[in-house]
Amino acid sequence: MMPQDHPTLNDLETQVAQWLINRDQFEAWLRDIETRLQRDLSDFVQDKTIPTVIAVLALDAPGLFALWDQAMQRWKKAMQWPSESWRRWHQGIRQRIHALEADRAAAQRHQQAEAERQAQDTALQQFWENGPLIIKQQGLDQYMQQVCDLVTRWGRAIWDHDRMRGALIVARAQWPDHPGWSAVDRAFKRHKNWTETDQRTWLDAAKRYRAERDKSSGDVIPIRPGVVPTSPPSLTVGQVWPTAPDPDLLLPDKYLYAPDGVHVGHEDDDPEFILGPAYVWMWYEDVVTHDHWIRIRYWTNGRWADLLTSPSQLLDPQTVATFADKGLFIRNPKKAGSYLNDTFNALKTQMGHAAHSLSTMGFTTLPDGRTILVLPNTPARGGDPQDPPITTLVDPSVRFVHAVRPDFSASDAGATVARTVFHHLWALAPASVLIPVLGWFWASLWADRIRDTTGTRQFPILSVFAARGTGKTTLLTMIYRALWGDGEVHSASMTPFALIKNLAATYTMPLFLDEFRPGEMAEGQERKFYQLLRQNFNGQSEQRGTASQKIQTYPLIAPVILAGESRPTDSAVLDRSVLVTLTHDMTHRPEARPALQYLHTHADQMRQAAGWILDQRLTQSSAYDAETLRAEFEAYEKYLWELVHAHQFLLPDRAVWSLAVALWGFVWGKALGLVPEDIVLDEAIALDLLRQAELQRRAEEPVDHFVRFVEELWGLQGRSPAGDIPLGVKPGAEIRLPRTLMESAWDLWCRDHKLPRLGRDNLLQELRKIPGLLIADNQVVWIQDKTYRCYVLSIPVLHNRYGLPPEVWGLD
Repeated sequence: MMPQDHPTLNDLETQVAQWLINRDQFEAWLRDIETRLQRDLSDFVQDKTIPTVIAVLALDAPGLFALWDQAMQRWKKAMQWPSESWRRWHQGIRQRIHALEADRAAAQRHQQAEAERQAQDTALQQFWENGPLIIKQQGLDQYMQQVCDLVTRWGRAIWDHDRMRGALIVARAQWPDHPGWSAVDRAFKRHKNWTETDQRTWLDAAKRYRAERDKSSGDVIPIRPGVVPTSPPSLTVGQVWPTAPDPDLLLPDKYLYAPDGVHVGHEDDDPEFILGPAYVWMWYEDVVTHDHWIRIRYWTNGRWADLLTSPSQLLDPQTVATFADKGLFIRNPKKAGSYLNDTFNALKTQMGHAAHSLSTMGFTTLPDGRTILVLPNTPARGGDPQDPPITTLVDPSVRFVHAVRPDFSASDAGATVARTVFHHLWALAPASVLIPVLGWFWASLWADRIRDTTGTRQFPILSVFAARGTGKTTLLTMIYRALWGDGEVHSASMTPFALIKNLAATYTMPLFLDEFRPGEMAEGQERKFYQLLRQNFNGQSEQRGTASQKIQTYPLIAPVILAGESRPTDSAVLDRSVLVTLTHDMTHRPEARPALQYLHTHADQMRQAAGWILDQRLTQSSAYDAETLRAEFEAYEKYLWELVHAHQFLLPDRAVWSLAVALWGFVWGKALGLVPEDIVLDEAIALDLLRQAELQRRAEEPVDHFVRFVEELWGLQGRSPAGDIPLGVKPGAEIRLPRTLMESAWDLWCRDHKLPRLGRDNLLQELRKIPGLLIADNQVVWIQDKTYRCYVLSIPVLHNRYGLPPEVWGLD
């Protein structure tokens, strides 16, 4: 009778409202509850939805709650409900009612506070916009009185409002001796959250603003009431604002300039202030997309700052108004945009042509067919020395792109250094792990070319799963540094928009997403995360609206590394991935420790190795045209498909293609001498890779989900949202799971992963379908000084069928 399997609080409130209208529905629900009680009392008690329904009844429908209470008293007697169990259950009901009541009160307070905040923000915004008009029409005294009234009402919120704070600083600098400031200061001090430090900060900011204004005045007359600045033709930035970094740039003639900013109007009238000191100082053209960008220089907080935007946005007043959020003081967005556009036209006349730029880093193929390597803060490599330099326009928030630091200085000894570094990398894990991992990394250097070659823009994801403490992050980080000199690891739980910006920042530099825990993602975030990964595999784009109501397109093309204790639950993402599982015995080997110590202490050699490998990729660009790459990939795919058919593996086309990419990358690295001679890609390794790929993708059946849940629960040492669960193991034979506690945690896990809840009977039925997996379903076992009725699962079956070796359970 509930609206869905996992109803939200809104669903339950809607259902109760319907019951108030239709009493028959409520009575049918009561009959359904009675049937559940008669069938299985424990299942009813563990249902987390029932207490919430009753709490909603108690608060929203007292009459129906009374009927419910009468029915419960009747059922308690009829079924001889144990008194202790009844007491605990009833206590939980009361706690849920109090909690829901508190939540509603908090939500109401939050709603009232939000309405007050919005009203406050609207009033302050209107006052900020109308301030110059108030001074002009009503006088400065009336302006001061209205400021005092606002401070009396809202106190420090006036100062915390960015635009109002700027207006107060400028006004105090402009008219420091006006008697109205005394009343404003007293109004501020009446609020407890206004301190002497705040007062000194305000006065110091006004003093600095006044000093900078006077210092930069030069021959230009400052604007005062009744005094108008002159505007000789062909003014330069340096004549108006002597501290500006670009003094020789010309300013358009039709505006009036002063130290405090730009004005419009006639010299015989009081001119209108439109924005603070600002001008367009650089013009770029993207060498691939041919999009145009400009940089705006502006004065804020005692320094010159910089803003990157598109020229077309200067003609949109809504977009120009958002520049104020970055510190640009704007009074009239429409006229400010026209002024900035005029400075842009003046700049184009001076520059003649735009500077070259790129907003996507890594290896890039230019329209003329040449391949270049573009990294932040370094000259582009691979182009003609006579070519103009290329400026990188990468969002500073995309930190992993800015973190790379390859060293290109060791060209002669680079091969020896790189082979030494990778000799130590091969000691960190077995060849069965490193062949697909390193193969994927080497193939990622060609991701842009591979996407173009396939015709479908595809490139696989590298998904590495391992229990806590196995060293997966260390292994992947060391490989990353050996290819790019350095890098930054990101959390897989970053916001969707941050993920979009990161995925669009590079063609070939991998985005490393670590700590993948889908159970900890916000509602809807996991679904969006999987959607973006699927789009990334196909090289698709994501579109987002901007503040100016324009659409901005982000190409999702960065190679992705996904690592965590949980495997992806989305089968489409699994099919698009090179899947690798690590265990403790693979990474905690005797030879791994000295190799890891070498890599930690030889960061310079790793950067030199990265520089040499990137140069090799650059010089070989012409050797791997589309036809060559397509022929080689078809050969590897054909080889893998022959093994798939011969051994009857069940693998989708994308999974086989993803492995073919990794094998191609491995062979490319071997040709550079980065693979030890004793490591070869033979049929045994290829079969093992296909077998592991099949095991890790077989996650559509309920038992596969349950095994994954048990594996995660064990990795968390029994901690779950349902409470701590004691787990037992008999070495080499069986794992023991307390039945009641485990079933509650399983229900929550299914809910978090958007999977259907089987219920006890259906779960047992599914487990019994797997030969030898379920040893017992109700065995009494002593675990941590207590006895429990347990499910008992076979460790050998978990190993042979699901690829979980005994090391997963802490066994040798």
